[in-house]
Amino acid sequence: MVTAQDGAADPRLATASVTVKVLDTEDELPIFHVPKYEVEVPENVPDYFVIQIHVRDHIFINIFSS
Repeated sequence: MVTAQDGAADPRLATASVTVKVLDTEDELPIFHVPKYEVEVPENVPDYFVIQIHVRDHIFINIFSS
């Protein structure tokens, strides 16, 4: 779920569903570092990079934390 809000004194809100595709083999569930991500996006800026999220899985953590 994504919620957008403007910066007005009486803010306007819009909400939309978003599908995130995790590119991985189907071996373990992905582990996100935080449960919620928040970013600010400027208005009227085309091709603006919003966010990059690093996700790991249980196998990767076990291999590199030994």
